[in-house]
Amino acid sequence: MRAQEIAEIIAVALEKVPGKKPRIVRDNGSQFLAKEWREVIRHFEVEEIPIRVRHPESNGRIERYHRSVREEAFGDRELADLYQARDLLGITALSS
Repeated sequence: MRAQEIAEIIAVALEKVPGKKPRIVRDNGSQFLAKEWREVIRHFEVEEIPIRVRHPESNGRIERYHRSVREEAFGDRELADLYQARDLLGITALSS
């Protein structure tokens, strides 16, 4: 996902719980270094916890979720495109 998409998702979620200051565990993707992400973190005063570099175990829950999705939803299927993956998962695209 792009930084703008992640920043929007987090901002919408945080607006629903005013006054809460959650801690967000994140990986070290470039989207978490982007200006859009930094603005959201600063605006909502969120504590972010980066996982250790080259240590996916630090982010075990989401890594396990991704593994489950790959195995259970997709199995051995060859996916033609993102739209087919979304159909299999029952996900609709985020509106822009």
